[in-house]
Amino acid sequence: MNMEPGSSSKSAETPAGWRRARMLCAFAGLALAAAAHAVTIPAQVGEIMGVWIYTEYGGGDVVVEVQTPPSGCANGYWLRMSDPGAKATYAALLAAYHAKTHMRIDGHGDQLWAGSSGQYCRIYAVGPGL
Repeated sequence: MNMEPGSSSKSAETPAGWRRARMLCAFAGLALAAAAHAVTIPAQVGEIMGVWIYTEYGGGDVVVEVQTPPSGCANGYWLRMSDPGAKATYAALLAAYHAKTHMRIDGHGDQLWAGSSGQYCRIYAVGPGL
């Protein structure tokens, strides 16, 4: 094997190459995690304009239309009733609708409702619109 100055061998480059590859993978993982988190779309505070329950679609999906939908959720939001916490979320939405109270709804922009060609984002969180 030629080990003159300026020459290289695979065994000499392997440790540094692996370190670089591991660092690149770590940075790629962080970038993907940040991108996955970025799909949550925060809403503007507004009034709930309508609540629709689809008894046979998705096992009882609920669609919520809001006064000021954000970009990416142009038609509103949807709730899968089989999700944990769905009953409490539905109760809060329905109470806010009847009381005409302002609410804040955050949605998953990458989980659009399959029951419509519109942009209904899956509900991530619901809270008071203070």
